[in-house]
Amino acid sequence: MQRIFLTSSHLSTAFITLYASSTRQPGCSDILIIDHTNKKETLTQHIKNTAKFHEWEQIIDLSIPVDDDRNLKPTRVKKLTRYLKCKPGFKQVYDVLYKKQKVQALKKQRSLFQASLKTSPDRETALYLLTETILNKALCKTFPDAKINFFEHGLTDYFFVVESKAFVSSLFYCIFADEFKAYLTRKKLENEFVIPYFNAAVFTNICQTFLNSKNEFRGINDLLKDENKYSLLLLQNLEIYNVGKDFWPEYFDLCLKQIPDPEKYTFLIKPHPNQSNEIIFTIGEYFKSKKLKYIVLTDPVFVNMGIEIVFSVLQKKTHYVFGPFSSAVFYLSQLFPASHITYYHSYSFMKKHLGRSPEQLKQLFLKHEELIKEVFSEKCKEIY
Repeated sequence: MQRIFLTSSHLSTAFITLYASSTRQPGCSDILIIDHTNKKETLTQHIKNTAKFHEWEQIIDLSIPVDDDRNLKPTRVKKLTRYLKCKPGFKQVYDVLYKKQKVQALKKQRSLFQASLKTSPDRETALYLLTETILNKALCKTFPDAKINFFEHGLTDYFFVVESKAFVSSLFYCIFADEFKAYLTRKKLENEFVIPYFNAAVFTNICQTFLNSKNEFRGINDLLKDENKYSLLLLQNLEIYNVGKDFWPEYFDLCLKQIPDPEKYTFLIKPHPNQSNEIIFTIGEYFKSKKLKYIVLTDPVFVNMGIEIVFSVLQKKTHYVFGPFSSAVFYLSQLFPASHITYYHSYSFMKKHLGRSPEQLKQLFLKHEELIKEVFSEKCKEIY
């Protein structure tokens, strides 16, 4: 028996490694595949370092290396394509070209994977995939008889699970299992395929073990020396929504209103791995203008590390956590519930800034509203 796991991020690798190490049976071999997408060098290294906590028969890295200092601000052509691809006329042309590109990509991905695989495709296999991941089809074609399971790696996964009946024949491992099962029950949908990952204490232990084993922990120790308490601000790559330049200043104004004495806190700002340099600069200027103490975690070690992993050692010093609508703010509220921490999301605030967003992204965003209110936000307050 062999189990093949697909990962795309630092956090999903931590989840997968914890699951694989706690469930492997005698005679079972495990293979980890890093998805075929652009990955900054430090992110790929974090993934491989975390994977070391399990004995993998093989780690296949199919990621496309990107320099850590590459600015990922969307180009004008990229912005225009996102805007036009849902427009009548252009959409039909785009769909044909995109379908052709996907067919070619599938052949390439399957070829890359098969060239790297050291075991027989005929062996009894279980696949542990991530929803909407590039390599899924290539793996399913290579192992047509495999038992297919899915791991959560973002909030959109829950939406895909609700929309697609195909998941009912698989298992879906997730963080919000109890809440999601209750939601599916209210919808009169099957929920037996929904399985909890693990409890928060187990996750905290593996995070701290990882941090203690790497030099990165020295940098975190420096953060712990700060005499102030922390307010954590989670950034998102919202440029894909074409939000205006006023979005972040307005958003931070909203966040500051929730803190009675902001001057007593250090604002710890965690950029998204795909955050553009321009946005990071703008945010630094905002906090300078407010004369508030802040730290932007621009070191590639922190930018590319899952904040959920870092937070395992920062939670005692942190009293406020803010995030527009990212998976991270909801994950943190679920994994690290504590009476001294208040978590805030701003889904409705973001909703007001969708005017120039590509139609496809806008519709996907709006479809998340019910899940955010009924599944994810039990431990997370909304401000808008």
